[in-house]
Amino acid sequence: MSHLQYYAYADHGLRQRRNFSYSQAVRIGDRIECAGQGGWDPVSGEFHKEINEQIDQAFKNVELNLRDAGGEAWSQVFRVNSYHVPINNEALAAVVRNFRHYVPDHQPIWTCIGVPRLGEDDMRVEIEVVAYGPTTPSASHPESLMTAMMESPNGNIKQVSQSSSGQPTGTSRAFIKVFTDTETTGSTRIRSLYYDTL
Repeated sequence: MSHLQYYAYADHGLRQRRNFSYSQAVRIGDRIECAGQGGWDPVSGEFHKEINEQIDQAFKNVELNLRDAGGEAWSQVFRVNSYHVPINNEALAAVVRNFRHYVPDHQPIWTCIGVPRLGEDDMRVEIEVVAYGPTTPSASHPESLMTAMMESPNGNIKQVSQSSSGQPTGTSRAFIKVFTDTETTGSTRIRSLYYDTL
């Protein structure tokens, strides 16, 4: 389906896609939904043994996953589901501590569930999120960039995602100078266009 964009971050994310045939995130318009993230090392896939370290790493993996899908990480998260083996006060306190660190300016909705087992033997937590991540035009597609700038006040877009193969890799600043020829044609014309990497 062309309107769904699937993502799997490097190393462990790509291994999971290859071995288990699932993606780490999907973008549907301005919405990013993430597969549950555990407390694994994102390169090796090895789990931290201590519960606080697993929860801390799971939050880091959520951030990595969101950024890989073109989001701005935890600042855009509005829903969190967390699954725990076991569920106890120590685990809940670790999640709350991470909320205060990663989302200090808003409080996402949260559902917390204790389960008998997760996907791997050493897995003690799995965190699943949904985020609102508005798309910005790609600097590698000038026609969409120009269209967006024509619709932008003063023809100025800041923070345009720069991508290759649809995956954001950086941020650019784009400017356009326009003038409106209302007396003769009523049309808006592009005078100049440039963008540079921030």
